Amino acid sequence: MIKLFAEERKEKIIKNLNKYNRVQVKELSNEFNVSEVTIRRDLGELEEGGYLLRTHGGAVSVSFSKSYEPSFEDKADKFKEAKREIGYKASQLIKEGDTILIDAGTTTLQIVGKLKNINKLTLVTNSFDIFNEVKQLGREIEVVFIGGTYKYNTRAFVGSLAEKTLKELRVDKAFLGSNGFTISDGFTTPDLTEASIKKVMIDIAQEVYMLVDHSKLGKVSFCKFAGLKDIDYFVTDQLDKQYITKIEEAGVEVIL
Repeated sequence: MIKLFAEERKEKIIKNLNKYNRVQVKELSNEFNVSEVTIRRDLGELEEGGYLLRTHGGAVSVSFSKSYEPSFEDKADKFKEAKREIGYKASQLIKEGDTILIDAGTTTLQIVGKLKNINKLTLVTNSFDIFNEVKQLGREIEVVFIGGTYKYNTRAFVGSLAEKTLKELRVDKAFLGSNGFTISDGFTTPDLTEASIKKVMIDIAQEVYMLVDHSKLGKVSFCKFAGLKDIDYFVTDQLDKQYITKIEEAGVEVIL
């Protein structure tokens, strides 16, 4: 089998995406008779060019990505250092005696490990991963773990039962994540049930902290769950002055 040049491979990858909406590294490696490392490099370059969104083991087309919900593993693999920094900064905003809510997500998960010096705390979450992280701290933190329908892809509990439980609660601070953010479209997520439970989280919180790494800026997913008017703090790792000015004009404090 004759190996194709890099640009020819990329062109065929884009054609496959247009036809099937998604591709797998292993399948492309076999099709083009090149290593999986080579295919991952091709996908990385195509993602930088805005042609696709990389996932765990492959990629999806940009047009498909608005309604595509990346798996927990997909999101955990990306921008780890940025998420750790954001999680650490968010943890510094939590005080002894606070009642907090931490949304399911790979960025919000980073908050928990940084709570080592806080003992008196009540934590509400819809994430089994966050619950397990709290257990590892080995201290008496009161955890309210809401039930509901378990969503395997994002490892979050969602749905009407989860929302009903949340509506009975009130918290001092809620820490949420988002799949995308723009000034005009606000905060978005690919899934209706995720959007719905995030809205309830915002409603029951006295203060709302949105945790967004730089990769989410300028991206729009299928469902809007909040605008700038709905949050109090915007926590991120890096942000252009243009964004900062517009966010602060909306009355939201930017925390870098």
